[in-house]
Amino acid sequence: VISHDLEPTTFFGRIGLFRNQTGDKLLKQSDLVITVGYDAIEYEPRNWNKENDLNIVALDTTPVQIDNNFVPKRQLVGNIAQSLDL
Repeated sequence: VISHDLEPTTFFGRIGLFRNQTGDKLLKQSDLVITVGYDAIEYEPRNWNKENDLNIVALDTTPVQIDNNFVPKRQLVGNIAQSLDL
């Protein structure tokens, strides 16, 4: 989530929609993807990790549901705000 005033310089489109937008290209170049409170039901991982080749760390209040396209290397389970020291 970013504020509207930062959108012009930090928003790169929705990943996985067409698989050719700037956000998709940045995701594929990433060394690490950190998901915070990600729910695979809301946006299926096959839309953005079809090749299952991303290094993912998941941060959530409950253990993630492992999926063919969503297999985090590590999980941090607990209070998200405390985990991020907010």
